[in-house]
Amino acid sequence: MHISDFSQDPLFIGVPFQWSDSTGKVSAAEFLGRVQSAKTYCLSLQVRRVALFHDEVVPFAVWLFALLSADIEVVLLPNNKPHTVQETVSQVDTVWLQPDWLPSAPTVCDLSISDQAQLWFLTSGSTGAPKLVGKQFWQLQKEVQTLQQTFQCVPQSGAVLFAATVPHYHIYGLLFRLLWPLQHGATLYSATIEFQEQWLALQRFDTAVTLISSPAHISRYEGLQLVQNNASQLCRVFCSGGPLANRDAAAFFLQTGYGVIEVVGSTETGGIGWRQYQSEQSLRPWQAFTGIELSLTPDQCLRLRTPYLAATWHDTTDYAELLDAPYFVLCGRADRIVKLEEKRLALAEVESLCNQLPWLQQAAALLVSAPSERGRVQLGLVVELSHEGQEYLNVHGKRALNQQIRQALSQRFESVLLPRKFRYVSRLPFNEQGKLPLQQLEALFLS
Repeated sequence: MHISDFSQDPLFIGVPFQWSDSTGKVSAAEFLGRVQSAKTYCLSLQVRRVALFHDEVVPFAVWLFALLSADIEVVLLPNNKPHTVQETVSQVDTVWLQPDWLPSAPTVCDLSISDQAQLWFLTSGSTGAPKLVGKQFWQLQKEVQTLQQTFQCVPQSGAVLFAATVPHYHIYGLLFRLLWPLQHGATLYSATIEFQEQWLALQRFDTAVTLISSPAHISRYEGLQLVQNNASQLCRVFCSGGPLANRDAAAFFLQTGYGVIEVVGSTETGGIGWRQYQSEQSLRPWQAFTGIELSLTPDQCLRLRTPYLAATWHDTTDYAELLDAPYFVLCGRADRIVKLEEKRLALAEVESLCNQLPWLQQAAALLVSAPSERGRVQLGLVVELSHEGQEYLNVHGKRALNQQIRQALSQRFESVLLPRKFRYVSRLPFNEQGKLPLQQLEALFLS
């Protein structure tokens, strides 16, 4: 990839840095000059692998491209917390947190990135110890090519603005928020959208918007009347990081007229498939991306062969049903099938039924230790209430609401499989990737 092939039109807007112009834009020429300066600095170092974190997308992109162009491996940190840094420091030559700027180079020389340039993602999903997952740059480029061929989100004119509610340093954000628009001449909004005021600020740019989001943010869209009134700028809405509840997809469609495009995949496999909510129907089956071959393991889990990886089959832990190619249905994670009193229970099924109850906005099910019986586990439920549920709780109390939920679930599950422990929270503790870390859920039951 030749970084210098970027369009000369503004690459980033809404940028607070002193080197943006008076309109808040950063041109390709300015960006490339910064990358050239950073690359020159990188070449002066005697390092093979650098851990990088920057919470601003523009300086992050400058240092990422500079390091890769200098043939230095990059470990992308998911945050700059001391524990994360400590876990990584022994695996890299140096750690860069929020690295400073360098003056822009007056001329730009060779800013190409080798197909074999190496990136590493520090990831653990929702459970397990953190691990490094390696990707070569050609794999990311191949995914970006597939995204553009599938969705055609960036017209030849490049007249579209990519904005995001998700960070740029996880693989989903890196691909959708940064690499895709950069390689195809679109403009990027630099700030991560967290508040409706930031969304409304996009209106002044008067251009079509592609929104890169997650289930946690899509579910919060309801009630943001000012945002809904300005939804006409949306041209595509992508969602990944976890399952999107059908009612959240339906609510978003009713409020905006746009069907959310869900993307399923993982850091290890890359993108696997996509689907789009349409009108009042149930969510459609998944459609595999072009080039993805699917089969099933003996345990009925999804197995795939992908052009983003070596030409071997890769097993997942997702139960699946294969339909006429290229369609498939996901039936829950195999590692979320648990045993209670020697009976099998699918936690995803518990959550799905809970999410249909009028009192619950969303719920997460997990096994927790019984406080007085060593070695025995019980089903715990972490609940985010709907408006109706909050009113019921205020009037009738927690015990009555617990019983209502248990009574509703008893229509499907035996008594020994019903939740015994409840925790009510204002918001489920989704992380920046839109996932629910198991440790944070378990911590709610320690007190």
